Amino acid sequence: MALLVTALALISTVLFFLPVLSYRFGPSLSLSTEKAEYGKGDSVKIEGLARESLLTPLASEPVAIEVRSGESIVWIDQVITDKSGHFSTSFTLGENSPPGSYEAYASTRVSQGLTSFSVRA
Repeated sequence: MALLVTALALISTVLFFLPVLSYRFGPSLSLSTEKAEYGKGDSVKIEGLARESLLTPLASEPVAIEVRSGESIVWIDQVITDKSGHFSTSFTLGENSPPGSYEAYASTRVSQGLTSFSVRA
């Protein structure tokens, strides 16, 4: 009887925390740039890792990438993740790129990611 009570308590605990575990270890997309700050004419490399879950990479999936400066779209690309869920792309800032903060957004069918960098004057 004590074993049954212990088993039911364990099952109840798992079911209670399942939504938290799904959120914490569910789909994710990490995104980063090589540097935090760039100059005009620099090449900006954006890379990331897409996962279906903690242990499952999002392999061979399209990733849409958009870079913005304020409300202006600076650059758009689409890449495919490798078998490990990794992806990368790069673009070159124009000589007339405005200084300030830039945001890079990425999205897959199951998650989104965001990172930022700045362009110096």
